[in-house]
Amino acid sequence: MNIGAAGKAIGLIFNMLDATKPTKALIPFAPQKPEFALSEAKYFKRATPEECGISSEAVCEYVRALAKDPSVGLQTIMLLRGDRVFFEAAAGDDSLSLHKSTFSECKSIVSLAIGKLYTDGMLDLDEKLADIFPQKAGAMSLMRLKNVTVRHLLTMTAAVEFNELEAAVSTDWIKGFMRSSFVGDPGKTFFYNSLNTYMLAAVVKEKAGKPFTEYLDETVFGELGITDYYWETCPAGNAKGGWGLYILPEDAAKLGVLVYNGGVWNGKRIISEEYIAKATSAQAIAPKSCGDYNYGFQFWCGRTVNSFLMNGMLGQNLLCYRDSGVIIAANCSNGDNYQQNAFFKITAKHMNKSFPDTLPPDRKGAKATERLKRELKEGYPPEKIWTTGAKAPEYAGCLRLLAGRRFRAAGATAASAGFEPMFMQMVQNNYVKGLKEIGFEDRSGVLYVIFREAEDVFEIPAPENAAGTTVARFCGEPFYVNSRGSFSETEDGIPVFTLKCEFPETPYKRVYKFLFGSETRLLMTETPGVSYAKVVPQLMRTMAEYNQLAGSVLSKIDDEHITALTEYAFEPKITLKEIKE
Repeated sequence: MNIGAAGKAIGLIFNMLDATKPTKALIPFAPQKPEFALSEAKYFKRATPEECGISSEAVCEYVRALAKDPSVGLQTIMLLRGDRVFFEAAAGDDSLSLHKSTFSECKSIVSLAIGKLYTDGMLDLDEKLADIFPQKAGAMSLMRLKNVTVRHLLTMTAAVEFNELEAAVSTDWIKGFMRSSFVGDPGKTFFYNSLNTYMLAAVVKEKAGKPFTEYLDETVFGELGITDYYWETCPAGNAKGGWGLYILPEDAAKLGVLVYNGGVWNGKRIISEEYIAKATSAQAIAPKSCGDYNYGFQFWCGRTVNSFLMNGMLGQNLLCYRDSGVIIAANCSNGDNYQQNAFFKITAKHMNKSFPDTLPPDRKGAKATERLKRELKEGYPPEKIWTTGAKAPEYAGCLRLLAGRRFRAAGATAASAGFEPMFMQMVQNNYVKGLKEIGFEDRSGVLYVIFREAEDVFEIPAPENAAGTTVARFCGEPFYVNSRGSFSETEDGIPVFTLKCEFPETPYKRVYKFLFGSETRLLMTETPGVSYAKVVPQLMRTMAEYNQLAGSVLSKIDDEHITALTEYAFEPKITLKEIKE
C-alpha cells in the first residue's frame, strides 16, 4: 500500500464524515455519464414459460418470493432459457428500458475481452505484469512484481494491495498498482480487489493497441450488437474495468447466453471453449463469507451447483444454471456485497431444477403472469403509509398549505447535505456543496419540491398517485429520478410531507421527510444506508495500519464515534427556517 495514498484516503473519509462542511474531492470531478434515452429495443424472442418448459405457476411463485422479501429490493428481472425470454418485469416505477449501473458485474465482461485476446493468440495468460508495463514500475517494483501474471489478476490472487480507496485519491492507477505492497503471496492469496480488473482492462488496451472500449466494440460487443452503453474512465482516461459500466438489462443477458453457449454466438465462435470453461470453473477458493461461490476468471462459480455468476454489489446479478439453461438477469437495491442476500437462496430453491423442454399451453398461467406484472408495478407487497391510522390529509389541501412557501436550511449540518444520496456522491466522486434553501410550488395541481444548493438547483415533482420522472444533473452529470409525494402525520399529530425518490439507473433510493411541528425539520434516509455504511470504521482501521499519523489520530477515536459520524453523514437532519417575504 502506498503510504501517501493511504493517508489521503483516510483524510477523505474524515472529510466526508464531517457533517459541518462540504466534502472536497481530492481528484477534481468532471461529468462523464451521458443522459441515456429510454430504449425499447429487443433482441431475444419472447415466449411463454410453458414454451420454455417451465410452468407459469412456478415463475409466479419464484418472482413473488423475491418481491415479498424486503431484503432483496427487486427492481427488474428477466428470465431466459436458451435464446428466449420467458418472463420480464420491473417493480414499482422502475423500467427494463433503462441502462443499469452494474458495479462489479462488469468484471466478467473484462474477462471476456481478455478471453478474446487469448483466443486470437494475442495474449498468454501467464505473461508477467512487469513485462507488459515496464515503464510504470521502478526497479524495486519490477522485483516485487516479477511473479505476478495476467492469470493472477483474473483469479483475484495477485495479492497487490492498491485498492478502490487509494484509487479514489490517485491519478495514475497503473503506477499505484505496480508500486504497491502485497497482502499475501501472488497465486496463493485470494484478495478481491477491483483494481485487478482495472489492470486487466489496461492489459487489453496495451495488447490491442487501442482503448479498451474500442477493442470491445470491434470484438465481443460488436459481435453481440451491443452499442448503447457507457463505461466510466479513470483520471488517466482508461476504462475503470472493475466498475463504472451502464448497460441495458437485455444486453447484459446477451453476455450470459454467450457464456452459456461456450463462447459461441449465433453459430459463430467468439471466444475459445477452453477459455470459457476455465473462466467459469473454480480457479481460486473464495472465503465462505462471500457466499456459495468460488472464483474463476472474473466469474463466480457455484461450489456445489453447476452454475456461473456475474455479480455486482448492492444486488446486480446475472446467474446461469448450466444444467437447466435458465439465465436470471436481475437488478436489485440491497446491501449485499457478494452473494449473502436472500436472492440466491430463493433463486436456487425455485430455478435450480430439472425442467422439460416444453409444457402444454396454460391460458390461466398466462393471465397469472400478467397479473403478477401489474402487482409488481403497483408495489408488492402494498406500501404502508406512515400515519396514526387516521385518514391521511387530502393532497389538494396540503398542496395549498405548502405551495409558495420557502425555507432556509439552517444549522451546521446543512453545509454537507444535499439532494444527492451519499452513496452516489462517494461512488461518482461528486460531492454536494451544501443545501441552501427548499421551496414548494404548485404546478398544475402537482407539488414540486425545489432544492437549492450552492451550485445546483433540483426541481422534483411529487405527485400523489403516479411517479413523476425528471432528470437531475449533479454538477452536470445526469441521472433519472422517479419521485412520489404523500402526506401523513406522526403519532403526536405533527403534519408530515414525504418525498420518496428512486434513482433507477442505480440501486440508490432516498426519502426526504418534512415535519411541520413547532420547528420545521427535514430528515433524510437512503438505501443502501447506515447499516451498510457500518463497514467504514473497519476500513479506516485497515488503512491506518499503513499510515502512522492516521493511526495515531484513529487511536484516540473509538468506533462508536466513527459510527455516529457515519449516521450524521448518511441520515442528515436539517432545521428549516421559513423565509417570510
